[in-house]
Amino acid sequence: MEENKPKNEETPVLTLQVANEYLERARQLSGTEDTGARRELRMELQHKYGVTEIEAINILNGMHIKQYLDKYSRPEKYAIGNKSDKDKAKGKKKAKESENGEVVDVNERSVQSTMQDYIDRLMMADDSL
Repeated sequence: MEENKPKNEETPVLTLQVANEYLERARQLSGTEDTGARRELRMELQHKYGVTEIEAINILNGMHIKQYLDKYSRPEKYAIGNKSDKDKAKGKKKAKESENGEVVDVNERSVQSTMQDYIDRLMMADDSL
């Protein structure tokens, strides 16, 4: 994918003030089509702040601004192949030692416990017949 800015130049950070400035400038233009002065404004936003074309269009239309501010203020969160701490925690298997000393996955232990409860109830029901 082609970058919007040369690597030797530092890209300024997209802020709420910047997004509101571009939104206000877009509102002063006639129409919502990506042509003429509005297209130039979109391209300026893209090149200056490194946002994608659709993101720039959405900012000029006042859409999804909060998400883009989050994305560009914390780029490490959105890096390809980068998992958030929450995602990492989901992927970890919690293991505990069972009564007989072997390591068992917590979910597996829950299934075993539930199955044992079910068997115990069946045995009690059978005894009452």
